[in-house]
Amino acid sequence: MPRLSFVIQGFSALFAIAAAVFWFKASIDVTPDQIAAAMKSRGGMDIFGSDVANLVEALIQEGRLNADAARCAGCAALLQAIGIVLRKG
Repeated sequence: MPRLSFVIQGFSALFAIAAAVFWFKASIDVTPDQIAAAMKSRGGMDIFGSDVANLVEALIQEGRLNADAARCAGCAALLQAIGIVLRKG
């Protein structure tokens, strides 16, 4: 059992690292710069222009990255719990 617990802990660490990578990527992939410039120059966004399409695409991508990170963090937590149970059992 100690060996299995060690393997599970290793996979947990990999999932935790993957979560950190996804969250880091989501945090540096900010919304397009032209959105901020458009808002300043026109006092708002052109709702029918490419500004909104770019913003929506960026937000969708960030949402996907955050969802992937949350899944990885959940797997890491579950594996940690399994590892603890195996060590105590």
